[in-house]
Amino acid sequence: MGNGNRSNAGFSVIEVLIAAGIFLIIAVGLLPLFVESIRNNLSGREATDVSNMGKSRLEEYFQLPFNSARLDVPDGQTELVVSDSYNFAAHTWTTTPPSGDYAIWRRSTRVRLFGINDLDEPLDGDTDPSYVHLKEIRVEVAGNRSPGNPLGGRNALVLQMLKAK
Repeated sequence: MGNGNRSNAGFSVIEVLIAAGIFLIIAVGLLPLFVESIRNNLSGREATDVSNMGKSRLEEYFQLPFNSARLDVPDGQTELVVSDSYNFAAHTWTTTPPSGDYAIWRRSTRVRLFGINDLDEPLDGDTDPSYVHLKEIRVEVAGNRSPGNPLGGRNALVLQMLKAK
């Protein structure tokens, strides 16, 4: 028979190219959503990590007896500050910055003493222990910022509690 009557044998090359172009436009439009999803997942994971790191230190200090040496403020000072860094290679906290390893997280723990008569001004470390009624424990965890990081910087968290005699 003649050429005038074509059967439906399949798609033409032009139809396939048009369909591929439409698919490409849709895929390019969805790409930013995937990037934002990755960014949000990373941020959420870091927020959980920071929260856990701060809470673990706060709970550790809260379990100590009120007169524990680890909660003593040095004589002549109004606060005790303990700083440590997370050693990524060893998966531990250390008071000395890790050598050859980038410290991802830094944690600072501050202890201050207060008497019940004056809650505005912290007491010196050499104050008679009978006048110390409260110990404020404050834990701050912050991550080092990566300037070239396309996924953004690191989260920070401050936790605080009062320990009573």
